[in-house]
Amino acid sequence: MTFIDLHTDTPLKIYKGQECAADYTKQSFDFYLQNMAIWLSDSDPEPKRTYENTLTAFKNYAQENNINITKNFKSSGAFLSVENAGFLANDPWYLEKMYNDGVRIISLAWNGQSPLAGGCQSKASLSNKAIKIIERMNAYRIALDISHLNEESALSAIELSKFPLATHSNCKEVSNHPRNLSDRVLLALKEKGGIVGLCLYPEFLGGDVFSRLYENICRLIYLGMEKNIAIGSDFDGAEMDRRLSKTEDIKTLHSFLKDKGLEKSIIDGIFFENALAFFDKICNN
Repeated sequence: MTFIDLHTDTPLKIYKGQECAADYTKQSFDFYLQNMAIWLSDSDPEPKRTYENTLTAFKNYAQENNINITKNFKSSGAFLSVENAGFLANDPWYLEKMYNDGVRIISLAWNGQSPLAGGCQSKASLSNKAIKIIERMNAYRIALDISHLNEESALSAIELSKFPLATHSNCKEVSNHPRNLSDRVLLALKEKGGIVGLCLYPEFLGGDVFSRLYENICRLIYLGMEKNIAIGSDFDGAEMDRRLSKTEDIKTLHSFLKDKGLEKSIIDGIFFENALAFFDKICNN
């Protein structure tokens, strides 16, 4: 089986020396790509230092366990993202270092207000500094993750970004949670060729994880987004349903969706093909 996970918070667990739900060393997929997101808290007084420390811990872990850190998504391994890079507002040139570190996806805020944008618990708009950062991201072909942004910031970011996506979000029409995305945002992503990594966190799903994931898939298909659906588990970043709490459980989800009668082409798209097509655009030229 082939699987691409658009969002895990595993690097923080590795940095803290804790057991990981998305343990790359225990996977048995034929091809597996895992987004290793470096999460930075809204209240972190030294986010750049946290980024550096977490990155170093993960790279040491990857070397010790022969994990490939891919920059072109062509082989099994891990790829890097940064969740809440608001500190770039005061150091935009640091983006070049992050790119050289292997970071290929960046979000501008977490739940609160950052110097760049408003998270889902904030009413702030995209800042002027954010516009410059997004222009730099476009030049480096770094994708922009809008998962945590409020609607106004998300729509502005999608319009400006060449490569927008939501790594771990669900549909607000299925469950009216502040972290979920409205049809307006989803259709804006579709227009720009973005993808949506459906999140497995029960609180966002608002019910039985398997049935609600299926409802989210049906909603996206209804919106004409069957080529834009992916999985962004949020493993190691949230407390999951015990039936779907670690990466190996993805095989159970795959079987469930097959039993629901989804076409093979749609299932393959969800678990890997749509993400690969998105990454191919990033890596082009």
